[in-house]
Amino acid sequence: MALLKRIAGHNRQKEIIINALRRGRIATTYLFCGESGIGKKTFAVEFARLLNCEAPLPGPDACDNCSSCRKISTNRHPDILLVSPEANLIKIEMIREVQEFLSMAPYEGKTKVVIIDEAHLMNQAASNAFLKTLEEPAPESLIILVSSLPEQLLETIRSRCFRLNFSPLNEDDTRDVIKTYLNVHGEASLETLLKLSMGRPGLVGSALSEGVLDEFDDFSRVLTHGSVPDRIKDRADMEHWIDRLLIILRDLVLVQTLPDTGEKVLFAANLEDFYSRVSKKFETDFIIKLYTQLNEIKRMLRFNINLAIARNVIESRLKEQYQ
Repeated sequence: MALLKRIAGHNRQKEIIINALRRGRIATTYLFCGESGIGKKTFAVEFARLLNCEAPLPGPDACDNCSSCRKISTNRHPDILLVSPEANLIKIEMIREVQEFLSMAPYEGKTKVVIIDEAHLMNQAASNAFLKTLEEPAPESLIILVSSLPEQLLETIRSRCFRLNFSPLNEDDTRDVIKTYLNVHGEASLETLLKLSMGRPGLVGSALSEGVLDEFDDFSRVLTHGSVPDRIKDRADMEHWIDRLLIILRDLVLVQTLPDTGEKVLFAANLEDFYSRVSKKFETDFIIKLYTQLNEIKRMLRFNINLAIARNVIESRLKEQYQ
């Protein structure tokens, strides 16, 4: 994979980065913003690969074959540090590791690169420590913050970053990612996953298409028993689960109000029989109300509502139908 050759979509962002490279005006810190699953972190890794490639191609672009490119592919490059949240939090110890990493000159690459995924999950102590790092940037280094909720970062951090906003992929680019990187080739599965991802193929993750589709079968039990699955462990899990439940509710309303609708209108057309069966158990007004409430809960998750509270609210709303 390389920034120009293999990254699907995000052409404007590619152009901005490539033009900065050509002019020798790379910022010291970037903030990559956008919804989850649209490729921000992947873009950041490929940016780091390009900066450290030993034999860059015209464009410029990474060769994908040199020692540096191969080490980045296997996450073994000594000058690339990827920081990810632990237990939905980035603590000050992680930022101190970043500071120590940046205090040393590149070991074998051209530029030391730190990528902080879901950077908005830094706690207060970590944010304050990180701010000091931004105020005194290390030479021959680059920091990339990746965030789906940049408004939760300190304003003093955001103001010191060059911000790039990323959008969901178009249909063709989404299809390319799902087909190429998730190894999905069956037309029915491909088209279903294309609809479900809604331009965010990363939400499908590395799971097999059958596993993703099986998850939708679980919603039969969710709607029947009014319980949130125990496997949901953090905010991201809950947000993705709500996204999929919203798809189910949207399709249910279509089945109820447009009974002769074709499968092309449904996001999860493979569940058409399930929709016909379940739609008889719920009033349209209830489904629309639940859809609105779930969107509100999803918004509240972005402001760190307690996960247990979110779970209890959803379950109480689901059980209202049976009272």
